[in-house]
Amino acid sequence: MKKEMIDSQKVQMRQSFEQVHAKVLSEIEDYVLNGYVQTLANLLVYLGDEKADDVLEKLPEPVQSQVRERYSNFSNKNKKHPFIVSEAEYVLKKACLDSKALCKEVTQGLDSTSLHLLGMETEELSKTDPVIAESIEKYLFEFKDLIKLSNRHIQKVLRDVDNYTIAIALKSEDTEVQKKIFSNMSKNCARSVKEEMQFAGPVSWGKIENAQRQIVDTVRALEARGDIIVFDKDSYVD
Repeated sequence: MKKEMIDSQKVQMRQSFEQVHAKVLSEIEDYVLNGYVQTLANLLVYLGDEKADDVLEKLPEPVQSQVRERYSNFSNKNKKHPFIVSEAEYVLKKACLDSKALCKEVTQGLDSTSLHLLGMETEELSKTDPVIAESIEKYLFEFKDLIKLSNRHIQKVLRDVDNYTIAIALKSEDTEVQKKIFSNMSKNCARSVKEEMQFAGPVSWGKIENAQRQIVDTVRALEARGDIIVFDKDSYVD
């Protein structure tokens, strides 16, 4: 693909990200104007210094002075701190913007190349908005999306995952996902996984999720190494 086309798609991806980022900041701003001093100060850290100054000016006294003092006393204004992120996530969930919803809004309308670029830039994007970036990491590619990969790429993924993990991951999946995976294994390997599924008995959803996450992480690792391109149109089945 020509560099000009990639640059254009990268701009489209970034514009989509920035639109949702602006929405996130707006929701947090609304909450800050009606919250508590410590919570307000935490959320101001998430907004960043420039936006925080604008919001502080909108607060009435004596709340403004109280929040300003608390905010100025932070020794390290790190918006990626888990406690700061959890405060922002709480506000966004109240606005019906949970992780899945945020990822859906960012990715809506993006083509395969833009989605690939988005997935590869989450670390950089997290400097601007860690909640959105984390949402992208969690939901851009889910376990159920394995059915979209080509047989060649599915086989590469399966070679890097042990049979027990595959068996647990498939315990709650429909026949379409199972069919995709089993059709890309040797007969002996497929039989071994099915036996593991049977012998495992009832399995908690938490254990299933963990196994599925390991497989998704394998997909990401392979993509990071350049072994597969998850969102390239040629790697997806028709």
